Amino acid sequence: MTLQDGFNLHQSGDLKGAERCYRRILKKDKTHVEALYLLGSLHLQTGDHKRAEAGLRAALSEQPAHPQALYNLSRVLMDTGRYTEAEAHLHLALSAQPNNVSALRNLGVTCLSLGKPGEAATSLESAVQLDPMSAEAWCDLGLARSQLSDDKGAEQAFSQAVTLDSTLARARYNRGQLRLRNANFNEGWADYEFRKVDPKSGIEPRSHDNPVWQGEDLAGKSILVSGEQGLGDQVLHAGMINDLTESAAQVFLECEPRLVSIFTRSFPSITVVPLTSPPHSTVPTSKVDYEVSSASLGQWLRPDSASFTPAPYLVADPAQVESLRRGYKETYGDRPLIGLSWCSHRVGLGPHKSTDLTKDWQPVFVAQPDAVFVSLQYGARHDVDSDIAAASQAFPNVTIVRDPHIDTTKDIDGVVSQISALDTVVSVSNTTVHLAGALGVPVWTLVPLGPSRLWYWLDRRPDSLWYPSMHLAWQDEIGVWDAAAHKVATGLSDWAP
Repeated sequence: MTLQDGFNLHQSGDLKGAERCYRRILKKDKTHVEALYLLGSLHLQTGDHKRAEAGLRAALSEQPAHPQALYNLSRVLMDTGRYTEAEAHLHLALSAQPNNVSALRNLGVTCLSLGKPGEAATSLESAVQLDPMSAEAWCDLGLARSQLSDDKGAEQAFSQAVTLDSTLARARYNRGQLRLRNANFNEGWADYEFRKVDPKSGIEPRSHDNPVWQGEDLAGKSILVSGEQGLGDQVLHAGMINDLTESAAQVFLECEPRLVSIFTRSFPSITVVPLTSPPHSTVPTSKVDYEVSSASLGQWLRPDSASFTPAPYLVADPAQVESLRRGYKETYGDRPLIGLSWCSHRVGLGPHKSTDLTKDWQPVFVAQPDAVFVSLQYGARHDVDSDIAAASQAFPNVTIVRDPHIDTTKDIDGVVSQISALDTVVSVSNTTVHLAGALGVPVWTLVPLGPSRLWYWLDRRPDSLWYPSMHLAWQDEIGVWDAAAHKVATGLSDWAP
């Protein structure tokens, strides 16, 4: 059989036949470049990244400038999260084929993943010039422009993607976040609903086959709210639960198990159960009048800025708060107690929201030399202790401690009590700030630009529509925390516990 025979089988979908053909050729000539390339590409097609990479690298060892092998190897690298390597191979592929639209698009996506929106935009601008009918390329360009804070350009790109392909949920979802960020709530919430059908959003909507609430009158009715997304998001959305209790006869709330005790205490008139599969037996899922995802409540309860009536809504365990506060005061006297959190572990976005405790926090530490910084950081205890030790060595006159009695990863109810026992909190944009804001504890949030810029902090506001006690300290430049840290330091200097 010839290479053409294998290629024909490959094209017809007979992948096993094609693989046999390619292997026969390689048995006779193990350096056959095209057979190596096609075999590697076949494995990429079947999702066998290990064999795909081996075959494509073997082809490139024989012909280093093979453009298709370079491109397909970059796809393997992207699929396996090795974006720096993927970027290098895409540049090589584009050197051989400058007008390869797919390579330009993938380079844009890769640069976005690496936190390089400027380079991403340049590549994607070229892609849409070469192929102006590509809705996917316009959508990617919209994301790059959004990360560069070019909101007008981003809106235009997302809308062009929607015009070209009205079924492209990702464009509608991203445009929704952009519109919400700019307080265009009416149109933003509608687009935001497309997160439920965007396969790349990572959001799987829960359904119990009941009518989905569309803002109908809830008088005499029951409603089941299902928590959505991460811990911080569920805390944010819970700020709308009291709106429901004022009108509905009965409210059920499914939430992340670690939030059950907090929400039960905070919303005593509703039934709170852990979000499980199958559903918790306490919830009569087949008998409720309506169901709704927690992130969809805003479409009906927060239609404009005037509808936000922020007020603390979480309630900590008063006995534990008093015990913790008393213990801290006995140990540290009347020194200010400042909660501290410096990392986010959110998949994809976390690295861009996180800081280096030894490099980025000096202005904050200098502003409060008498304070006790109490770690609220969650994650592996070894990593937290290692960060604290490094910062303590770098700033020997600063007191940074971790309470060994609070498991900040598993015991969220304990974290809520700990936050309530402190004077204030300073943190990156993670679960910690949502908890502090929902409790009404003064909190300074370091907010990133670029890849991890979250819509609900809106467009560079110094305060939060969601949380009355929150101050927002924004980056001035993507990836650089100096300005945000100095804003927090200034705020702390003007603050008295």
